[in-house]
Amino acid sequence: VGYDTLSGSLGNGTLYTYPLNVRTGIALYNSTSATIGSNTINNLVGSNGYGVYLLSSPNATLFFNNITAQTSAGRGLAIVNSSNFNSYSNVINSSAGTAVRVGWVDTPSQYSNSTANFTNDTIWCNACSAALRVNQSSQVTFTNVSFNRSAVIIENESTFSNNNLTVQWFADVNVSYA
Repeated sequence: VGYDTLSGSLGNGTLYTYPLNVRTGIALYNSTSATIGSNTINNLVGSNGYGVYLLSSPNATLFFNNITAQTSAGRGLAIVNSSNFNSYSNVINSSAGTAVRVGWVDTPSQYSNSTANFTNDTIWCNACSAALRVNQSSQVTFTNVSFNRSAVIIENESTFSNNNLTVQWFADVNVSYA
């Protein structure tokens, strides 16, 4: 899937990218309320590829996916100028680069104010610079998300309001009578 508009869902498949000048497994541009679920997405090409790239795509939902960017500076997931993004029960990883990028370094009016909610996801990377990068007036909430907390970067490059990462953990408790 290239830069297309998607309203609806994409699911139950395996997507690979190979050397055909395609650097992204799934890229959504100006899509509203897209749903991407139950896929294996492997980006195997280039030095700067993406597993999933969302640009100006509000209300997108990503669930039950296994997303991998196996490139020298790849990103498993990039969320740019996209509000109300929701992710749950995904495995997102990158062999280098950044596993998840929310916001981008550019003019604040163009690529800012992304909001993202992650629930029960696993975010990891092998030799990457960051498991998570937050920039450009972006807000991120993690609820029961597994990630390397020492591999988080909250940037402040040409940001005109605060970047924020909220981490929440809830325990499941089973109480029974003895």
